[in-house]
Amino acid sequence: MKAQFSTILVPQGSEYRAVCKGLKGLKRPTVIAVPMGSAIREFLKKLELAEGSILFLGVAGSLSAALNIGDIVCYKSCSLWQGEAIEGQLSCYSLFNEKIKQVQGITSDRLICTPEDKKKLSQYGDVVDLESYEVIKTYQHILISIVRVISDHSQQRIPDLSQAITPEGRLDPMTLGVRLLRDPWASGHLITGSLKALNRLESITREIFI
Repeated sequence: MKAQFSTILVPQGSEYRAVCKGLKGLKRPTVIAVPMGSAIREFLKKLELAEGSILFLGVAGSLSAALNIGDIVCYKSCSLWQGEAIEGQLSCYSLFNEKIKQVQGITSDRLICTPEDKKKLSQYGDVVDLESYEVIKTYQHILISIVRVISDHSQQRIPDLSQAITPEGRLDPMTLGVRLLRDPWASGHLITGSLKALNRLESITREIFI
């Protein structure tokens, strides 16, 4: 699945580490860790990229019963969800048509935690994340491909970790621990799904660049 990209963008933290691990020993493009959530907007305004195409990697939540934890998807387009309304639909490059499921992505301005909220969003798209729309909007003049791995399924409740995301787009370890302890059942499922997704993120990264 050899592909040519000049830059890889990936949310900082465990997703970034998984991607770097997958690229170990390979000839690799520039890999840049970006903030989680809305903090990415200001970060991208100041970011100077080399010429060429962009691959945005990471994990996402499923809004569809057809997508399970560990599934790999490539975005055809992405819309923005801001509380009660869906905005825009920006196209991106579906590079891996034959190998990876093609989906409609949604970027939300908040974490989508309950099956009810996921069902509400499912009328607009297949998967949800916190960053992709801003990447496409910022670099509309550049060829962008977005590949994500599903970390939680559409019927799964996950703990609300919004308070654990700092204004700089990082996870605060202490707040994260407190939030996870408040909902151990949902947290256990989230951790299990995240670990599986990160392993798949590492492997698909390697497959793309071998």
